[in-house]
Amino acid sequence: MRSLNICASPGGTWPPKTIACEHRATTDQRIPTLKQVFETIRGRIFADLDLKDRGLFSEVAACAREMGVASSVDLKTTVMTREDLAWVRAQHIEGVPFMAMAHFTAAGIHETLSLLSEIRPFMCELRFDQLNTIANNQQLFRDANMAIWFNTLDMAASGEWIDTRALTEPDAIWGRLMDAGISTIQTDEPAALRAYIETWRAAQNPVATRVAG
Repeated sequence: MRSLNICASPGGTWPPKTIACEHRATTDQRIPTLKQVFETIRGRIFADLDLKDRGLFSEVAACAREMGVASSVDLKTTVMTREDLAWVRAQHIEGVPFMAMAHFTAAGIHETLSLLSEIRPFMCELRFDQLNTIANNQQLFRDANMAIWFNTLDMAASGEWIDTRALTEPDAIWGRLMDAGISTIQTDEPAALRAYIETWRAAQNPVATRVAG
């Protein structure tokens, strides 16, 4: 695979579909190795490693430690059962931050948070039955010292909380999510979200904004 050149593409689509590369320009870029990626990000960014084969957890963690980037990446997987919990505990990921992935419901939020508290993830990438489930329990996440991540990518799993709607109704999507305590939003519209966050922060604390200005 390292010998193949990557074709030019603006990114994915939803629903996902196969796009033939023969009608697209070929770049001079090739698929990097994990070590090359780690060398590139060192001292520059924090990388969320979304491994499609979680059986590689321990191997990837070992590589991150060897390359000196263990604190600059995270590993994540679903934790909803005691079996999930036991699997995570069995991995050798010492020194690498762990992010849990979980679905929260009004009826089960206390049980889910209790389970997660046993491994103390620094962040949780979540889904919810309704936003109030998260909004009404913000203090529980703060008490657990657990930041909250949510995806607004245009994909089925995001439900109504998608970028396309956020571009025209940012208060209804990004604003409500942040009001509910969600501090990390994954988006394909970073410039628009960044601009909105500045507006949202000014509205939250207009006095501080005026002083800073």
